Amino acid sequence: MKDACLENHGQILQIMMPYLSVSDPARHSDSLFWAAWFGNLEALQHLLTFLQNDQRALLLALAGAISGKASAAIVHLLKTAGVSPISEDVPTRFTDIARLLLSDNTSSIIAKPTEAPSASALVQRLHEAVRTGELIDVINISDAMQAYDPDLIHAFSSAAMNNHVDVLLFLCENWTPHMVASSVKSPAVAQIFIDFGWDMDQKNDNPQPLLG
Repeated sequence: MKDACLENHGQILQIMMPYLSVSDPARHSDSLFWAAWFGNLEALQHLLTFLQNDQRALLLALAGAISGKASAAIVHLLKTAGVSPISEDVPTRFTDIARLLLSDNTSSIIAKPTEAPSASALVQRLHEAVRTGELIDVINISDAMQAYDPDLIHAFSSAAMNNHVDVLLFLCENWTPHMVASSVKSPAVAQIFIDFGWDMDQKNDNPQPLLG
């Protein structure tokens, strides 16, 4: 199915839809990403309907729409989430949309601690949130971090290896991206790294991080 979305074969996707059984949005991250990236609203809506417009499914699709600069798909996804753009300007940053959609969510991972957690504790919690794909926790912990930590390179690798494209895009937008070729397990992950300056022709399996 993800190949059908990657190749933008809407008819093939429609044939396959009745046979889908896995309803975990994370298992369909590539399909959601590419359907939105290509702006294939019909295929995208089929997937979202099957996944009951699950919030994680919307976020995974929005990652693809932002990556592909698919304005119509972004608007469609926002409306599906019950959000209408305030102006005609379509949001271009995934972070802004994610914060909007998750604004009513609460996270217990750093909620009202008795004392401020140390930098190392925050990084450890961030790694766990990235590993499990809990975007709201990733956002809250990132907000609590005072400065960049070198160990964040492992967060990028974890998000890539686990194919959490929504988490990876948030990390790339908010921290200095680290592009580790050996962590790329899907075309969607590769596309996000390409968006942030990864040269696919680079032979080194450990590309230099994008600076600035």
